[in-house]
Amino acid sequence: MPVESPAGAPFRRAVETDNGNHQPTTDEWWQESVLFNWSDPREGIAGQYRLNIHPNRDSATLYTWTQCDGRMLDRRFVTDLPLPAGDLTSASLGGLSFETLTALDRYRIRLSTPEVELDVEWTAFMPPIHMDFDIAGATVAQGHYNTLGRARGSLRHGGHEIEIHADGFADHSWGVRRSHLPGSRWLVAVFDPTFFVMAIPILTDQGRHMVGYVMDQGILGALTADYDINMTFRDDWITPAGCEASLWDHNGRGYLLRASTVGPSSIQPFGHGKLVTHAPARYECGGRIGRGVLESSSPRRMTPSEVAELDLDPASWWINE
Repeated sequence: MPVESPAGAPFRRAVETDNGNHQPTTDEWWQESVLFNWSDPREGIAGQYRLNIHPNRDSATLYTWTQCDGRMLDRRFVTDLPLPAGDLTSASLGGLSFETLTALDRYRIRLSTPEVELDVEWTAFMPPIHMDFDIAGATVAQGHYNTLGRARGSLRHGGHEIEIHADGFADHSWGVRRSHLPGSRWLVAVFDPTFFVMAIPILTDQGRHMVGYVMDQGILGALTADYDINMTFRDDWITPAGCEASLWDHNGRGYLLRASTVGPSSIQPFGHGKLVTHAPARYECGGRIGRGVLESSSPRRMTPSEVAELDLDPASWWINE
């Protein structure tokens, strides 16, 4: 499907060489990661799989999250693993393997544990786009491209085999990740291969911003900071229960999305004490129903701008510790 990139959209396409690993700097916090996810809330199926390496620390990290029939089957976060051989897009570690079938387009994801046997082909809806924006001095996604796509395959557990027909997200990230943003949300919503939304509203020390895009009828638009996302949470206070999101793109198109999460959630730790919590989500927009993932990472501290606005003394205010 041809994609129109209107003038002014801050997008550039990933190139084939970016499918492989990148040359690290000498910084110990230089990292590289590859992630795939998909969900079908109607069938109670979801998965997310991430391999991450820190070459200068000679260590790798594995994260897996698999659920079926509304039950958690496999959830692991394992650190200090040996570095896998070869590129992350064709690597194996801890029973999880990624294989590049066509660079930037088609991949095979397999998982083998005592509880789960998974074999999925993941195909992109569009060529991946770089999201390496410098927003208010915060390089929130420098060395990073992503896209949305479709997952087809099978999952075996408990003597049963379930077909997977789901939609989801993929990204590839590299560079120094010394610290994380104070807070973020993440909305992945797929209605069909020509209409999907990837939105990451973020909170920085300079205020709130947006990293994301919408594809609608073959036109790709950059989402703007003119957004309103009202998120609700489950009784555990950290799992998103749903949201009502008003989003606008740089073409002036507006979207009202409503989401409700289904099934078990999972918490994925990042470095520096950061946690993100995600769950499969059912989306609605203009009478259409979509599927995806809804994620939240609440601020662990108040930003300097918020402290200043409240006229508080940063040296004595306990929430900044």
